[in-house]
Amino acid sequence: MSRGTSARRTRPPRTGRTGGSGGKGGTGSGGGTAILQQPLARIVLVVVFLGVLIFVITQVVSSCQRNQLVDSYKSYVNDATAISSESHAEGQKMIQILSNPKGSTPTKLVSDLQVQAAQAQALVKQAQGLDPPGKMKAADRAFVNALQYRANGLSSLAQLLPSAIQSNRETSAANIAERMKRFLASDVIYSDQFIGPAAQALKDDNIQNVDLPDPNASAFLPQVKYVLPAGAAELADRVRQVGGSPGGGLHGLALVKTVAEPDGVALSDTQTNVITTSDKLKWAVDVQNQGNFAEQKVAVTATFAVVGASPSESQKQTVTIPSLAAKATTTVSIPGPVNPSVDQDASLKVVVATVPGEKTGSNNVADYPIRLKLP
Repeated sequence: MSRGTSARRTRPPRTGRTGGSGGKGGTGSGGGTAILQQPLARIVLVVVFLGVLIFVITQVVSSCQRNQLVDSYKSYVNDATAISSESHAEGQKMIQILSNPKGSTPTKLVSDLQVQAAQAQALVKQAQGLDPPGKMKAADRAFVNALQYRANGLSSLAQLLPSAIQSNRETSAANIAERMKRFLASDVIYSDQFIGPAAQALKDDNIQNVDLPDPNASAFLPQVKYVLPAGAAELADRVRQVGGSPGGGLHGLALVKTVAEPDGVALSDTQTNVITTSDKLKWAVDVQNQGNFAEQKVAVTATFAVVGASPSESQKQTVTIPSLAAKATTTVSIPGPVNPSVDQDASLKVVVATVPGEKTGSNNVADYPIRLKLP
């Protein structure tokens, strides 16, 4: 055997270490770098990064879209509420015009209603210019429709008024009631087809802290009674006071009598009335409408005062009659004095307030001498 062969046999075997200072396995600090240098690893990392980036962008976009949706609901509801409030005020003003407290001429009444009709149509245009969120579109169409009913009703009422003034009471009332039905229909559309679906849209999109208008507080027709013959007749009486009205358009109330209850003593204004006092004492006052038109909100006041006492010691009570038809008489009950002085001269002054157009109020007042006694 040769010497070269023997030397090769005694050479120590390789250990398989490739790293100079690396740890076990020979990966060292350069192992991670080696992995990142692999194409597949780099692709995985890029995909993960892009996934995270897309997720973050999606969340940001979703949050922005949500905020925009909430803002669009708030903006729409606020604008619709403002328009509803103005329309509600128009309804109140319409009844005020038809009540004709100053006895205006037909030309003035028609002009006032025409102005109102133009203002109502302007509200329709404002509503048409709103930008409702997607789920509010059906409700928005109903909102515009309700406002259009009101504008059309006012225009029709203005056109009707001259003939209503010249017609008899029954015909005038029937024509006014027919126009009032449009306003009632608008209120039903507003409540059922606008407020209802709008509330559902807010619920479906989970919109919080956005309050829709109260349909009762936003109604155009103040009282449903004006759709009925009796209620429409009240308005007919008022508008007819300026022309074509039987009786010459007179306004006037009268205090017919005052009775002390529960004793049933009819009071005299010329001699002292001795009345038994108790916690049940009341003054029953009969009031008559001697005019040709229904009168609204008639105040009746009773003031009890001991003779010689200071004005601050007098006791005043007021009761209001909501409505009193032409030629009708009604009785109002006014509470008696509380803890009054007995066996002393006193007076009870009853006053029925005058109404617009009433030329004299001398028969609206009575002063009754009173002396209270214990049971």
